[in-house]
Amino acid sequence: FYTVSRLMTAVQGALIPVVAWFIARRFKQINFSWAAALLFIFYPPFVLHSHYVTVDIPLTLFTMLVILASHTYLASRKTVWLILACLLVAVAGMEKYPGLLSYGIVLVTIGISAFTRDKQGQSPGWGFFLKTTAWSLVLTAFFIVIIAPSLFVNYDFAWNQIVNEARPTHLGSDGLGWGGNLWFYLKEFFTNAGLVISLFGIIGIVAAILLKDPSILLLFFGGGYWLALSILYLHWSRWSLPMMTTPLFLAAIGSAFIWQKARGKVFAKVGVLLVLAVGFVPFTLKGIVTSIMLTWADTR
Repeated sequence: FYTVSRLMTAVQGALIPVVAWFIARRFKQINFSWAAALLFIFYPPFVLHSHYVTVDIPLTLFTMLVILASHTYLASRKTVWLILACLLVAVAGMEKYPGLLSYGIVLVTIGISAFTRDKQGQSPGWGFFLKTTAWSLVLTAFFIVIIAPSLFVNYDFAWNQIVNEARPTHLGSDGLGWGGNLWFYLKEFFTNAGLVISLFGIIGIVAAILLKDPSILLLFFGGGYWLALSILYLHWSRWSLPMMTTPLFLAAIGSAFIWQKARGKVFAKVGVLLVLAVGFVPFTLKGIVTSIMLTWADTR
């Protein structure tokens, strides 16, 4: 059981950079797919928790799949992709209850679809938004009932477990408050990603604004998850995994953006290559070492 459970987590952890590549590849204005894949492969907490039998790696994978399905819907306008996104929200939520927050990705997708104007200057508007939101919520709830009927059969037990996770008395609850928890998770990213990758993330925010692509909002789910989960009394490093998808995508966008700006300029290109090496090489080595360390014998 233990071996199979660890294998399942490892496989899902290995799929995360693949999904990151497919998500990034869908944005045609800037090519940041390989940068995203590299960052998601070697981000140390992703490497670390892919070795453990915990739900945070699967949760991260399923929330990313919600992003992929939602973006595919925006590109194709085929309802089947929105239905798939609702199913993935239900799976993410039943993997771990905060996964239900990924419905926010679906909601933003519906909003983009409803209020983006076509070439004739027309948009579906509020009627489409309210109707689609209503049926997607009902569909998500239906999928939850199908996937986990025991939640409703044993409602009292399930609710008590949810309340227990928000308890104020625990070693993981040291009274930081909402702002303190936000800072805790922010430091978690900075510590693991390093200064240069963090700076790429800031550049990525600027680049995302300049791209003027509404669908890039889907990549900010991790930011919303960060704001929401920081409300809880407890805070754990592994809880941060779904949050980190946003700064990692932004860092990939930032690195691709400055590389794109250096095209055709030899000296600028050399300078950017050196900066990228300074950021990516230590980051990659840290991810590799994180995995190697787990193979060492415990001599205590």
